[in-house]
Amino acid sequence: MIRTKIKVLSAVAFGMSALAAVAQPANQFFLKSLPQAYYLNPGQMPEGNGHMGFLGWGYQYAEATTSGFQLSDMRVAADTLNISGISNSETLAENNYLGLAFRKDLFNFGWRYKEKAYWSLYAANRMMVDFNYSDDFINFFTSGNGAEEFLTAGEISWDGTRYSVNSFTEFGIGYSREVNDKFTLGGKLKYLWGHANFNGSLDGITLTTAPDLTALTIASTMSVQSASPLTRDANDSLYLDQSALGNGNGFGMDLGGSYKINEQITAYASVVDFGVISWGKGKTLESSNATFNFTGFNYSDLFGSDSAATAGTEEDDPFADLIDSVQTTLKLDSTGASYTSYLPTRFFVGGTYQFHENLSADVLYSGRYVNGQLLSSATVGLGIKGSKWYEGKLTYTIAHNTYANVGFASVVNLGALQIYFVTDNILGLFQLDYANHVSGAAGINLTFGRKKYFEQLAAQKAAPELPATTDSTSTSPATSDEEAKKELDEMKQDASEEVKDAQKDAKKAESKAEDKADDAKDDAKDAADDAKDAAEEAKEDAQEAVEEAKEEVKEAKEEAQEAIEKAEEKAEEKAEERIQKAEERADEAEKAAATKAAEEQAAIEKASAPAPAVSDSATAAPSANIPQDTTATPDLVPSAPVSTPDSSSADLTTPSMDELQKAVEEIKQQGAAEEKAVPADVK
Repeated sequence: MIRTKIKVLSAVAFGMSALAAVAQPANQFFLKSLPQAYYLNPGQMPEGNGHMGFLGWGYQYAEATTSGFQLSDMRVAADTLNISGISNSETLAENNYLGLAFRKDLFNFGWRYKEKAYWSLYAANRMMVDFNYSDDFINFFTSGNGAEEFLTAGEISWDGTRYSVNSFTEFGIGYSREVNDKFTLGGKLKYLWGHANFNGSLDGITLTTAPDLTALTIASTMSVQSASPLTRDANDSLYLDQSALGNGNGFGMDLGGSYKINEQITAYASVVDFGVISWGKGKTLESSNATFNFTGFNYSDLFGSDSAATAGTEEDDPFADLIDSVQTTLKLDSTGASYTSYLPTRFFVGGTYQFHENLSADVLYSGRYVNGQLLSSATVGLGIKGSKWYEGKLTYTIAHNTYANVGFASVVNLGALQIYFVTDNILGLFQLDYANHVSGAAGINLTFGRKKYFEQLAAQKAAPELPATTDSTSTSPATSDEEAKKELDEMKQDASEEVKDAQKDAKKAESKAEDKADDAKDDAKDAADDAKDAAEEAKEDAQEAVEEAKEEVKEAKEEAQEAIEKAEEKAEEKAEERIQKAEERADEAEKAAATKAAEEQAAIEKASAPAPAVSDSATAAPSANIPQDTTATPDLVPSAPVSTPDSSSADLTTPSMDELQKAVEEIKQQGAAEEKAVPADVK
């Protein structure tokens, strides 16, 4: 009985989680003509001068993956499914993955900036559901707790069973740039507006069935979290709480780039969906080492005659009673508080080998962290660009233990209108029953000034061959007039295409010239600003030089004044010394003159004195030093000379004061002349 009821419950639970989730198709990574390729590689430079998602038909995709089973495992008839067949699936492993991803762009547009850079803005609604489960978990719901393997093992363990659900709106701004001819780098910053989140781990839950199948014992150590705008009213009915609709707020970022190793090989790497959301109104349920004993439902509770009348009432709802009992018995502590969840980050590493202008080979590895586990996928592909209006990819992908994944991508450019479709498993779209992985991305863009990676070969082709001529013996017919006319029409069409291409190239060149002119204007303005700044600096330097010169002139004047004062002092000292010496010489001359005058006066007086009487004594001295001539007569003795101003002894007379004053003036004039002779630099 219990086994039957468990199967009923498992059908409901499985129906709620049968969708699968991964992310955008991997072969989208290498589509150079598709602007949305930068969702997987932010370093991808879109072709053209700009793009815009076409109204409501912009980028949208959905993907699903299930590694543990296929729909065909559950089919028992054309219109009948039975989940018990999952247990016998050949793809069911010890650890399995189930999930769903969805994205719809609200708006998306981008524009090229100065040839080397590309900006983009977008907003998109996104949902990601990831469910990792063990084989025991799925077998419990498909085979029931009374299965022989569980009774033999004694218990069922749900270790390794984890889930996460994220629903949010993403607003992003992207920027990519050609750093040089080989290296391109780009990134996106994202604001995440969270709507709902559910995550948890069922590790620690074990179930033990009684040998007589009358009871099921559940032991639990678990923790789950939820944040949702859905809540219950007083009547236990679900309704949408508008205040909790934007409950989460977070941020994220993407980074990527490419490096051109040589003309044939280009390497790529990127990291996307690196983000976190904080949920302000969340709920956490936890239990630790709690047990619950379940003895099942009565048949009448589920399928009795009165079940229809009492359906929907809480008192007669066995499932509501069971949930209340489980929460009470397992001691699930409910905590209302904020918490943080993380996006499943994904990274890519790959490369392209360009065989030819129109043909390339791609290889790509992708890893994604989901519920603490790394999920890997590998893709190889072949790309072709048939002409300027078409690009296609054919790929093979191994993902999550699924191997039958043949992918296809097609981008068609009809003038400004771009239509695209991308899938990682084109066969799975036509055989859903046998597919483990299906995906699809599609949309319409408007592109502007798109660069042409594939140029028309008409101009490079040689002139068409002339029709072959035949003689009368030839068996091959000559070219008809209709064929010649057809060839002429083709040539005209090719020429028309070349003219259109030339006109587009001319417009592109004109646009580039305008951009360069704008750049030149900007450079000229910058140069003028620089010159103005240089003039201001030169003016400031000149002002500083003038101030410094003034200071130097002031110092020179002070030094010259000091030199003049020193020269004046020195001249005065020399003049005083000369005056003093002149005065000393004058005093000496005056003294000498006085002495000489005194001597002359004494001599005069002595000469004018009367001669003494001559004695008879022979020893008497003569009255003057005049030799005596005994033969002379007394009348012949000359009288003493009288001193006069005109005598020869006048040069021995004392100088007058006027002469002394005149000598002093001459000395002063000589000192003034020496002062003027002082060098100008000394002054």
